[in-house]
Amino acid sequence: MSRAEKRRYYSILYLGLLCILAISLPLSEFGLSLALIILFLAWLILGDHTKTLDRLRKRESIWWIGLIYLIHLAGMIYSKDMVYGWHDLRIKLPLVVLPLVMGTSDPLGRKEFHLVLRFFLTGVLIATLAGTLAVLRSETAALPDPRMLSPFVSHIRLSLFLNLSVFILLFRLFDVSVRGWWKKAGLVILIIWFMFFLGVLRSLTGWAVFLIGIVFIGCRYVYLSRSLLPGLFVATALITMVLVIASFAVRSVARFYHTDDIHIEALDKYTSLGNLYFHDPANRQVENGHYTWLYVSEPEMEKTWNQVSEIPYDSLDRKGQEIRFTLIRYLTSKGLRKDAEGVNQLSDTDIRAVEQGLTNVLFLKKWNPYTRLYELIWEIDFYLKGGNPSGHSVTQRMEYWKTGWRIWKAHPLIGIGTGDVQRAFEQQYRQDHTRLSPEWRLRAHNQYLTFLLTFGIAGFLLIIAAMGRFVYLERRKLDYFSLVFVLVAGLSMVNEDTLETHTGMCFFAFFLSLLFLARKEKYEKIKGRNNAGSRQAVG
Repeated sequence: MSRAEKRRYYSILYLGLLCILAISLPLSEFGLSLALIILFLAWLILGDHTKTLDRLRKRESIWWIGLIYLIHLAGMIYSKDMVYGWHDLRIKLPLVVLPLVMGTSDPLGRKEFHLVLRFFLTGVLIATLAGTLAVLRSETAALPDPRMLSPFVSHIRLSLFLNLSVFILLFRLFDVSVRGWWKKAGLVILIIWFMFFLGVLRSLTGWAVFLIGIVFIGCRYVYLSRSLLPGLFVATALITMVLVIASFAVRSVARFYHTDDIHIEALDKYTSLGNLYFHDPANRQVENGHYTWLYVSEPEMEKTWNQVSEIPYDSLDRKGQEIRFTLIRYLTSKGLRKDAEGVNQLSDTDIRAVEQGLTNVLFLKKWNPYTRLYELIWEIDFYLKGGNPSGHSVTQRMEYWKTGWRIWKAHPLIGIGTGDVQRAFEQQYRQDHTRLSPEWRLRAHNQYLTFLLTFGIAGFLLIIAAMGRFVYLERRKLDYFSLVFVLVAGLSMVNEDTLETHTGMCFFAFFLSLLFLARKEKYEKIKGRNNAGSRQAVG
């Protein structure tokens, strides 16, 4: 086979495999792994390695991103758990393979680049449709579980993919090279659908990234705008959005803490059946402003509940929670007493909701934005009052961060090593006598903190310096696409161990390589309609 034929075959195979990688990100870990292996083998066998060596010499940025993997490799020297360490190194391999292959292959043209993006958007669309179908097939009357909505990957990962998709589509919507009203209408429909699905996912990480991203894009538009009126309109819209969100949050907190007036001496002592009530006025736990531990008669609740439900009172609901506590909270949220009379006032829908693990009647309101915010406020309030954070996404992370910080403080200079992260967390949880249940004793859920406790301050600064140096060397590629990717990936690492899972690592390495290494150097200015502004697009 001649060199020209090898180059032609490799170009076709290379582009096809990039498209498979892009569509597999939201759909299939197996597809990701298989495409990565084939891509690397194709590069080894068919790649033009005379150019590879020359590009590696000239492209210092590839070496800097590779330094992150070398730091993980060096962390094995002082690790005790080699099995976990090699597992982590295997997870990190895309950080070596993708920059090496994509940074030394012939760069993609504009059409090829946007083709890869379209495959990614198609994968995200398929993932949302599959999640919707799974929910429609379920019998639950409540707000769907986020895990049901994301059958292929973590719902938090899917929320990041949705954010990046919306930001890509917004660029295409205002790109003058996209002509035809039907194309614009299709983009608007996709944006609305992805935003709607992001809202239903109820991922606080996803919501935070979206809001910060919209503010960033709006500020960038105002900064680049050449016309006063459009810039003023966008600035006003941004300020209004921030004020509305802040007002909604403040009102929600005030609504949560608006509680019943109680007078201890006026509380009824007996139920209508003559049984003694239990009152604990010192416990300030509330649901919808009603105190949870007033007017409780568990013997009556148990007897009556067992008559109306197939799940026994002393068993677990379908979320694995003790159903007695789920029932107590649900009755409280409706303003009912926790006795036979209160249980008898529950409708069939209420009973099914309690069986499904819903602790508040609000959670039956599928599309109410206050529902997720209420859940967040309740979590934090319960945690600050000494409650167990197990199973609560936000307050669990507070425990993870505290534990991770203590691990780093015990090993500040070089950390604990690549292989000992899980072992160190388990030991620290036992040492701290954590309130977390064993199944919820997870790792840091903060990539920056994970770097810090794994490699100490020395390794952490080296990794941050390597990332910064990479971006600096490829700064000519800091256009709209690369900026929103850096924003999405960087923010995700605050609340997630983004690089500690196969899908998260592939997402980071793939888009880092695609946006900074795999595109042609040619740029062109794309002017908005009516001279509204200008943005950089890849040529």
